[in-house]
Amino acid sequence: MSIRLAEQPLDRIVVVFLVGAGAVGVGALLRTFDHRSLLGWVSIGIASGVLLRWGRSLWLPLFAGAASLSILLGEGWWPSLMAAAGTLSGPWLLATVLGRSSFRTDFSGPRDALRFGAAAMAVMTVPPTIVLGALEWLGRGSSLVPAGPRWVHWWAHATIATLLVAPVVATLTAATPRAWLQRARTALGLLAALALYVVATLLLPRSAIGLWVAPLGLIVVLYSAMRMDLAFTSLLGLGFVTASSLNVSDDSPVWTFAIILAATSLLVHALLAEHIQVERALDDTEARHRADLLEAASREQQRIGRDVHDTIGQELTALSLMARAIEI
Repeated sequence: MSIRLAEQPLDRIVVVFLVGAGAVGVGALLRTFDHRSLLGWVSIGIASGVLLRWGRSLWLPLFAGAASLSILLGEGWWPSLMAAAGTLSGPWLLATVLGRSSFRTDFSGPRDALRFGAAAMAVMTVPPTIVLGALEWLGRGSSLVPAGPRWVHWWAHATIATLLVAPVVATLTAATPRAWLQRARTALGLLAALALYVVATLLLPRSAIGLWVAPLGLIVVLYSAMRMDLAFTSLLGLGFVTASSLNVSDDSPVWTFAIILAATSLLVHALLAEHIQVERALDDTEARHRADLLEAASREQQRIGRDVHDTIGQELTALSLMARAIEI
């Protein structure tokens, strides 16, 4: 999966540099409004998708863009480097781990989605461990929030953002929106369900949301996973998780809901991919069987033709000899 930077087109490197800048800039901006918002961590999922799709060697322009924008925004070089490393080390580790396996970036294999989910949950434990540990060792850790809750917050948000956003970036192509338009009625129905979910989370008490609104949201995402592609379902899941975090004082239940939702989406995609592969294998077997039957029938026809030709030839020869005998 690794691609040398010198072999990358310049326009791709520039785009990845800008994505890196947004990874810190947009994330920091969103976290300024609401530090608990999942949207502030979406940039980690975008970076993960970029590295999965184009190779982990592009981590360098990602890191350069993230650190450069942070410095331009007035941060010191140390906080800028730490912010860039904290944002992008997880995506680099994810691309490295999956790059050493038979993982396919289009999630076309039945095990690709499961490998991705397990790897994302595992590698996202490393960045907060290293960064927060370094800050505590240097005496620069925040005195307002203990390191333990910050570690859990970081891991949960980075993992959820990666599970929901990276598949979109890794699989999105020019044909993807056209595929959505071909199922416009289904897509609009799912978006309408998301809109109703947002209204419910704003108007209903949290007890009602936890009892039946959240399970309904999970059902909607499950239906989307069965009818739409992984990119659409992941974006829809991101909308449901973001809506669930509205007006919440404790977002721990939202983390559980988000991980279950993302895992369900990936599992259904993996099962459908396996089902499609089995169907294709059966179709290939049937096609080969039909080809073998046609070839066998052709050989039999040729054999019968040769037999008929030989028999008729012998009979004609015999008749010719008999006719000559009669004439004599």
